[in-house]
Amino acid sequence: MVFILLLLPGLLFSAPIDLKIGARPQGMGGAFTGIADDSNAIYNNPAGLSLIKTGEISFMHTSPLDAKDTYIDWLCISQPVGRASGIGFGLLYKWCFLEEGPNRTKNKMSEGEAIISFASSMKNTVMYGASIKMLSLSSKTDKGKGIGFDLGLLYKGDFPLSNFSLGFMFRNLASQIKDESHPKEIKIGACKRFFNERLILSGDIGIKKDVNKKETNYQTHIGIEINPIKNIFLRTGLDRKDITAGFGFLVKNIQFDYSFLSDRDYSLPNTHRFGINFRF
Repeated sequence: MVFILLLLPGLLFSAPIDLKIGARPQGMGGAFTGIADDSNAIYNNPAGLSLIKTGEISFMHTSPLDAKDTYIDWLCISQPVGRASGIGFGLLYKWCFLEEGPNRTKNKMSEGEAIISFASSMKNTVMYGASIKMLSLSSKTDKGKGIGFDLGLLYKGDFPLSNFSLGFMFRNLASQIKDESHPKEIKIGACKRFFNERLILSGDIGIKKDVNKKETNYQTHIGIEINPIKNIFLRTGLDRKDITAGFGFLVKNIQFDYSFLSDRDYSLPNTHRFGINFRF
């Protein structure tokens, strides 16, 4: 277990890792591509920004696998534009402290993404969105900047089932920092809503290259969200083989979310995510 934790900063800062940004998506096993109905859509499927009805400001913080000195922060704002469009801006910041040299000096390493997203729809059934990302890397020995692009598509209608949605996310189209390109990733997600959206079932499959860009990995995600009573949300799911769960509650126009992931392969510490969403 200790060996895996030592490797975590390297995995965190490698392009293929699936971060599952947002406490709500994580609680649902990362199966959010076909839902994408809040400000987390900026990262998970920008096409979903056309579904938001009010302005939102969201923040998430986590320390992956409860690793010391390794953190992920996410801050975003989204706003509907007209009747069937939306725009969003997000800041993703991954940072850690590495002990280097014989004196075990701690040096900070960080990666950032500044994301601008826009989405619109055709007849409120087919949504499309795109993101442009300003990428940055900073460490004691290296610095760099780059640019990247994401594309999202989302169908929401009553075919082949009522209250059904299907999403596609194409991440890292022509994304590069200095001389390093980020492997492309495709996520396909489906979602079915029941009982006036008080029960949501979702599933995703992710397709991307491994760290060495030689083999293709397929990752499955399954999630459930239940709204048993007004303003209370319960969530659970499977992130590949790992169990996830979480909850959310709404107080006036502020929603608080929490989720955790239990690693079953290596018996690593749980990952906890805390999020807050302010609607205006």
